[in-house]
Amino acid sequence: MGIRQAVRLNPPAPPKSGRHDPHNVLLASSGFYVRVDVDGSARLIDGIHEITLAEFTAEESKDIIHTLGMIGGTR
Repeated sequence: MGIRQAVRLNPPAPPKSGRHDPHNVLLASSGFYVRVDVDGSARLIDGIHEITLAEFTAEESKDIIHTLGMIGGTR
């Protein structure tokens, strides 16, 4: 059995649903990024000076993500 056949018979596991670790989302090439924490809260950070500009609760961050998706700001 070749490698390709073995991979087809035993595909990799699907990714786990939901994130369980904090992650950063870079906002284009502006130097700003959003740090999303485990609980869903988020912070807008100036990546050049490492200064937190704004903090958002989990509910506020959901509203912001929804609004950005509506205007195409997540592309």
